[in-house]
Amino acid sequence: MDYKYLIREFRNTNVSLDDRFQKVYRSYWQMGAARLCESFCKTYFQHLEELKAFDRVDVQKIAVRLYSVAANSRGERKLHFSFSTKMAHMLQPSWPVYDSLVAKFYFLPDETGTFDEKLKSLLSSYAFLVAEYERVIREGLLVPAIDAFRARFDVDGAFTEVKIVDTLIWRFAAMLNSGGLKNGTICYS
Repeated sequence: MDYKYLIREFRNTNVSLDDRFQKVYRSYWQMGAARLCESFCKTYFQHLEELKAFDRVDVQKIAVRLYSVAANSRGERKLHFSFSTKMAHMLQPSWPVYDSLVAKFYFLPDETGTFDEKLKSLLSSYAFLVAEYERVIREGLLVPAIDAFRARFDVDGAFTEVKIVDTLIWRFAAMLNSGGLKNGTICYS
Protein backbone atom coordinates (compact mmCIF):
# COMPACT_ATOMS: atom_id res chain seq x y z
CA MET A 1 0.00 0.00 0.00
CA ASP A 2 1.49 3.32 -1.09
CA TYR A 3 0.54 5.24 2.04
CA LYS A 4 2.19 2.68 4.30
CA TYR A 5 5.36 2.91 2.21
CA LEU A 6 5.34 6.71 2.46
CA ILE A 7 4.87 6.73 6.24
CA ARG A 8 7.49 4.00 6.73
CA GLU A 9 10.11 5.61 4.48
CA PHE A 10 9.45 9.26 5.26
CA ARG A 11 11.76 9.51 8.29
CA ASN A 12 14.34 7.13 6.82
CA THR A 13 15.11 8.85 3.54
CA ASN A 14 16.02 12.26 2.25
CA VAL A 15 12.76 12.96 0.42
CA SER A 16 14.34 15.80 -1.56
CA LEU A 17 16.68 13.29 -3.25
CA ASP A 18 14.82 9.96 -3.24
CA ASP A 19 13.22 9.54 -6.68
CA ARG A 20 11.20 6.45 -5.71
CA PHE A 21 9.73 8.18 -2.67
CA GLN A 22 8.83 11.22 -4.78
CA LYS A 23 7.21 9.07 -7.47
CA VAL A 24 5.06 7.21 -4.95
CA TYR A 25 4.24 10.44 -3.11
CA ARG A 26 3.23 12.24 -6.32
CA SER A 27 1.03 9.34 -7.33
CA TYR A 28 -0.59 8.78 -3.93
CA TRP A 29 -1.32 12.46 -3.29
CA GLN A 30 -2.37 13.02 -6.93
CA MET A 31 0.13 15.73 -7.70
CA GLY A 32 0.00 14.89 -11.41
CA ALA A 33 -3.59 16.07 -11.64
CA ALA A 34 -2.46 19.58 -10.69
CA ARG A 35 0.03 19.69 -13.59
CA LEU A 36 2.77 21.05 -11.38
CA CYS A 37 6.09 21.94 -12.96
CA GLU A 38 9.31 20.24 -11.94
CA SER A 39 10.68 23.31 -10.15
CA PHE A 40 7.58 23.42 -7.93
CA CYS A 41 7.92 19.72 -7.11
CA LYS A 42 11.63 20.12 -6.39
CA THR A 43 10.89 22.99 -3.98
CA TYR A 44 8.02 21.01 -2.45
CA PHE A 45 10.20 18.03 -1.58
CA GLN A 46 13.07 20.23 -0.40
CA HIS A 47 10.69 22.03 1.95
CA LEU A 48 9.20 18.74 3.15
CA GLU A 49 12.71 17.50 3.96
CA GLU A 50 13.62 20.77 5.73
CA LEU A 51 10.53 20.64 7.92
CA LYS A 52 11.45 17.22 9.33
CA ALA A 53 13.82 19.05 11.68
CA PHE A 54 11.00 20.95 13.42
CA ASP A 55 8.60 19.78 16.10
CA ARG A 56 5.78 22.11 15.08
CA VAL A 57 4.29 22.44 11.64
CA ASP A 58 2.44 25.54 10.46
CA VAL A 59 0.06 24.97 7.53
CA GLN A 60 -0.14 28.70 6.87
CA LYS A 61 3.65 29.02 6.54
CA ILE A 62 3.73 25.99 4.25
CA ALA A 63 1.00 27.48 2.05
CA VAL A 64 2.78 30.84 1.83
CA ARG A 65 6.09 29.17 0.98
CA LEU A 66 4.53 27.03 -1.76
CA TYR A 67 2.68 30.05 -3.15
CA SER A 68 6.00 31.84 -3.60
CA VAL A 69 7.06 29.24 -6.20
CA ALA A 70 5.77 29.09 -9.77
CA ALA A 71 3.39 26.15 -9.90
CA ASN A 72 3.35 25.56 -13.64
CA SER A 73 5.41 26.06 -16.78
CA ARG A 74 3.75 29.44 -17.39
CA GLY A 75 5.22 30.74 -14.15
CA GLU A 76 1.85 31.14 -12.42
CA ARG A 77 1.70 31.00 -8.66
CA LYS A 78 -1.22 29.15 -7.12
CA LEU A 79 -2.47 28.52 -3.64
CA HIS A 80 -2.19 24.74 -3.47
CA PHE A 81 -3.69 24.46 0.00
CA SER A 82 -4.45 20.77 -0.36
CA PHE A 83 -0.77 20.03 -0.99
CA SER A 84 0.11 22.20 2.00
CA THR A 85 -2.10 20.05 4.25
CA LYS A 86 -0.71 16.87 2.68
CA MET A 87 2.78 18.05 3.57
CA ALA A 88 1.64 18.90 7.10
CA HIS A 89 0.00 15.46 7.38
CA MET A 90 3.24 13.71 6.43
CA LEU A 91 5.01 15.64 9.16
CA GLN A 92 2.16 15.20 11.67
CA PRO A 93 0.06 12.14 10.65
CA SER A 94 -2.56 13.06 13.23
CA TRP A 95 -3.51 16.11 11.12
CA PRO A 96 -6.23 15.80 8.50
CA VAL A 97 -5.87 16.49 4.80
CA TYR A 98 -7.98 19.20 3.20
CA ASP A 99 -9.07 18.76 -0.40
CA SER A 100 -12.03 19.55 -2.60
CA LEU A 101 -13.84 16.29 -1.79
CA VAL A 102 -13.55 16.80 1.96
CA ALA A 103 -14.64 20.42 1.48
CA LYS A 104 -17.73 19.26 -0.45
CA PHE A 105 -18.55 16.63 2.18
CA TYR A 106 -18.59 19.30 4.91
CA PHE A 107 -20.11 22.02 2.68
CA LEU A 108 -17.09 24.24 3.30
CA PRO A 109 -17.07 27.51 1.39
CA ASP A 110 -15.22 27.97 -1.87
CA GLU A 111 -12.28 30.29 -1.55
CA THR A 112 -12.59 33.55 -3.45
CA GLY A 113 -10.85 36.89 -3.50
CA THR A 114 -7.22 37.79 -3.05
CA PHE A 115 -4.54 35.37 -1.93
CA ASP A 116 -4.86 36.62 1.65
CA GLU A 117 -8.67 36.28 1.61
CA LYS A 118 -8.49 32.76 0.15
CA LEU A 119 -5.85 31.70 2.63
CA LYS A 120 -7.82 33.10 5.56
CA SER A 121 -10.95 31.23 4.43
CA LEU A 122 -9.04 28.00 3.89
CA LEU A 123 -7.31 28.23 7.25
CA SER A 124 -10.68 28.76 8.92
CA SER A 125 -12.08 25.70 7.13
CA TYR A 126 -9.00 23.69 8.08
CA ALA A 127 -9.33 24.68 11.73
CA PHE A 128 -12.94 23.45 11.57
CA LEU A 129 -11.74 20.19 10.00
CA VAL A 130 -9.12 19.62 12.72
CA ALA A 131 -11.69 20.25 15.44
CA GLU A 132 -14.33 18.11 13.72
CA TYR A 133 -12.02 15.12 13.29
CA GLU A 134 -10.97 15.44 16.94
CA ARG A 135 -14.66 15.51 17.97
CA VAL A 136 -15.56 12.50 15.82
CA ILE A 137 -12.70 10.50 17.33
CA ARG A 138 -13.20 11.73 20.92
CA GLU A 139 -16.91 10.89 20.84
CA GLY A 140 -16.32 7.54 19.13
CA LEU A 141 -18.72 8.38 16.31
CA LEU A 142 -16.95 6.19 13.76
CA VAL A 143 -15.54 3.43 15.99
CA PRO A 144 -17.36 0.63 14.09
CA ALA A 145 -16.21 2.04 10.74
CA ILE A 146 -12.62 2.54 11.97
CA ASP A 147 -12.53 -1.00 13.38
CA ALA A 148 -13.95 -2.41 10.14
CA PHE A 149 -11.38 -0.45 8.13
CA ARG A 150 -8.52 -1.83 10.25
CA ALA A 151 -9.93 -5.39 9.93
CA ARG A 152 -10.42 -5.12 6.16
CA PHE A 153 -7.14 -3.45 5.24
CA ASP A 154 -3.62 -4.21 6.40
CA VAL A 155 -2.86 -0.77 7.84
CA ASP A 156 -1.23 -1.63 11.19
CA GLY A 157 0.01 1.50 12.95
CA ALA A 158 0.70 3.41 9.72
CA PHE A 159 -2.85 4.77 9.63
CA THR A 160 -3.77 7.06 12.50
CA GLU A 161 -7.45 7.33 13.43
CA VAL A 162 -7.43 10.73 11.70
CA LYS A 163 -6.09 9.14 8.50
CA ILE A 164 -8.78 6.47 8.61
CA VAL A 165 -11.54 9.05 9.14
CA ASP A 166 -10.02 11.12 6.35
CA THR A 167 -9.91 8.11 4.02
CA LEU A 168 -13.51 7.12 4.81
CA ILE A 169 -14.77 10.65 4.14
CA TRP A 170 -12.65 11.03 1.01
CA ARG A 171 -13.83 7.73 -0.49
CA PHE A 172 -17.47 8.42 0.38
CA ALA A 173 -17.31 11.90 -1.15
CA ALA A 174 -15.51 10.55 -4.23
CA MET A 175 -18.23 7.92 -4.66
CA LEU A 176 -20.96 10.55 -4.43
CA ASN A 177 -19.04 12.85 -6.76
CA SER A 178 -18.82 10.12 -9.40
CA GLY A 179 -22.54 9.42 -9.51
CA GLY A 180 -23.15 7.40 -6.34
CA LEU A 181 -26.22 9.48 -5.51
CA LYS A 182 -29.26 8.54 -7.60
CA ASN A 183 -32.71 9.95 -6.96
CA GLY A 184 -31.75 10.93 -3.42
CA THR A 185 -30.44 7.44 -2.63
CA ILE A 186 -26.80 6.47 -2.16
CA CYS A 187 -25.83 3.58 -4.46
CA TYR A 188 -22.91 1.50 -3.19
CA SER A 189 -22.47 -0.78 -6.18
